[in-house]
Amino acid sequence: MMKVGNPDSQFNAKSEMECKIECLNNCQCQAYLYEEVEITQRGGSSSSTCWIWSQDVSNLQEEYDSGRNLQVRVAVSDIESTSRNCETCGTNMIPYPLSTRPNCGDLTYYSFQCNISTGQVSFEAPGGTYQVTSIDPDTRKFVIQAKNADNCRNKNFLPLNQSSPFHLINRCNADPANFSSDFSFKAGDEVEISWDPPLEPPCSSSTDCEDWPHSTCNATQEGKKRCLCTTNSKWDSLTLNCTQEVGYSRQTGARGKMTLALIIAVTFISVAVLALLSSTFIYTYLWRRRRVKGQGSREILHKNSALYLYDSERKVKNLIESGRFKGDDTEGFDVPFFELESILVATDYFSNSNKLGQGGFGPVYKGKLPGGQEIAVKRLSSCSGQGLEEFKNEVLLIAKLQHRNLVRLLGYCVEGDEKMLVYEYMANKSLDSFIFG
Repeated sequence: MMKVGNPDSQFNAKSEMECKIECLNNCQCQAYLYEEVEITQRGGSSSSTCWIWSQDVSNLQEEYDSGRNLQVRVAVSDIESTSRNCETCGTNMIPYPLSTRPNCGDLTYYSFQCNISTGQVSFEAPGGTYQVTSIDPDTRKFVIQAKNADNCRNKNFLPLNQSSPFHLINRCNADPANFSSDFSFKAGDEVEISWDPPLEPPCSSSTDCEDWPHSTCNATQEGKKRCLCTTNSKWDSLTLNCTQEVGYSRQTGARGKMTLALIIAVTFISVAVLALLSSTFIYTYLWRRRRVKGQGSREILHKNSALYLYDSERKVKNLIESGRFKGDDTEGFDVPFFELESILVATDYFSNSNKLGQGGFGPVYKGKLPGGQEIAVKRLSSCSGQGLEEFKNEVLLIAKLQHRNLVRLLGYCVEGDEKMLVYEYMANKSLDSFIFG
């Protein structure tokens, strides 16, 4: 009952089989439609028409008034064909495990018949034979015609055995009050039946299992031969295949499950430990940052791995700002003071790549302040021999001597055991590099 666009060709066919063969022999054929002439003119001969679509079928509409039955070509892979699938009956696919004859499908589901001449499928039940109107392999359901509404109203209609893999799930034209709550109802004279997922395919030899990967023909505990899944695989009744699983085998299924559970547990514990270590590291790092900042960066690690704690930075700072040191009455100069943290950031924590050189005072590093100004930082070395007085005198002396030929002092830093002088950066190097090469 389809509405469809215009065909690409047509010819007079004696039967639908002739029309079908013509389409199958033509690789371009996408669909065909057989139209049989029911009334012939007096004195004329009857003829039927076969319509062929060679291009993509378009303008399709289902359940169309005065529509016709359209036969559409599909790939074998689209219907998941297997060697044990029964052949299609007309346009109806018979999916595994449903069976229409002893050598296809599963004999447990051998309850169907195919009328080759009409292409109709029928279902054999204890109460009679009923026409199958549709089969859905995805939901494992099919629909039968109940012949008349009286059958549906009969509680004893279609009595299926408990051992049967088929189950009636929807009755038709019935009052719900007359039936148990196990049934749902819908209008019409059709009945919906479901089938159970199948067990492993039956077999008589290993050849029968060739279409079922990862399986071999072996006897079950009941003594019946089936294509049983091999080690590390398990039968999946939904995909109808032996699927491989980690840690599973038929002989050691329980042990495999325990192994899988152990792997999951170990993975969970490893992730938890890693998270704990990461959080501990982050906490320690933040704590050390706060401690260094809170204490004014008093703890500095030197090459001899000794920690020096000094309370002299406040004293030196006060002496430089006041200009007095051991009786010196020189007035104080406004020399800016730099925080150790800002110098560390500017010099990338005294990175070797920023080191410009080294003299008697100590190493000199290049740095860049947040505003973009480049600086040169002289870091007093512990082995320079200079003390608080020498450091203070150098700060005050250079602060007094502001000359165009002298590099300008921008400030100083005294924190813990660190004593540093901050100069402007001379891009063309110092004078001694030109005098002495």
